[in-house]
Amino acid sequence: MSRLATILALMIAGPAAGQADGNVTWNTGRLPDGPGHAAEIAYEGRRLSYVCRPGDEGRLVIDGMGQTDDPIVVLVDGQRIAVPSDMTNGVHSIAADPGSQLLSALTGGRQVTLLAGPVTLSLPLEGSRRAIGQAMEACDLRP
Repeated sequence: MSRLATILALMIAGPAAGQADGNVTWNTGRLPDGPGHAAEIAYEGRRLSYVCRPGDEGRLVIDGMGQTDDPIVVLVDGQRIAVPSDMTNGVHSIAADPGSQLLSALTGGRQVTLLAGPVTLSLPLEGSRRAIGQAMEACDLRP
């Protein structure tokens, strides 16, 4: 399945992100359009998801950052991680191969900050190691 189809499927019916009493948490679930899994966290209409399918590389998908030509800047615990991003239908995506610096930082850090032009999103990474690990395991990916 194409990267665009994966992104659109996740936007339409991705796993539900938990948010109880202002507590933002990482959740996992199957993709609605076939084999594949996601780990995600959502806050105030924005969503950060790790998406994978068996036999494919994983991707980081960022929804709700707005239509911008500016690339996504990723900071984990204040350290910039240089990664190229794509945008399709207002959704940004970044390759997140197993063992990549990006994935290691996301599963080992305390906070991620995403910047796209004037838009900023900061999210906790507590629980990301478990959630992303479960999605990777379900996709037969190894770090």
